[in-house]
Amino acid sequence: MNHPTEEQLILYHYGEVEGRDRIASHLQGCESCRTSYQALQRVLEAVNSMPVPQRTVSYGAEVWRQLRPQIAQATAPRRLDF
Repeated sequence: MNHPTEEQLILYHYGEVEGRDRIASHLQGCESCRTSYQALQRVLEAVNSMPVPQRTVSYGAEVWRQLRPQIAQATAPRRLDF
């Protein structure tokens, strides 16, 4: 098996990865990946322990205010140079 990616290790942590047994076996035999996974576990556990802030009433409006310029820029007609 190739070394699992960081994304695969995150999914492994949450029990959502395909081939979980394969990754578990790899982690048992690969010290480098096991060390990386242990560091990743510490980060994910710290993040998961933080409270999620409550959304304000204006949350949706604020999201759209920030997205509008990006949407306008992405949909603006482009000039073709020949």
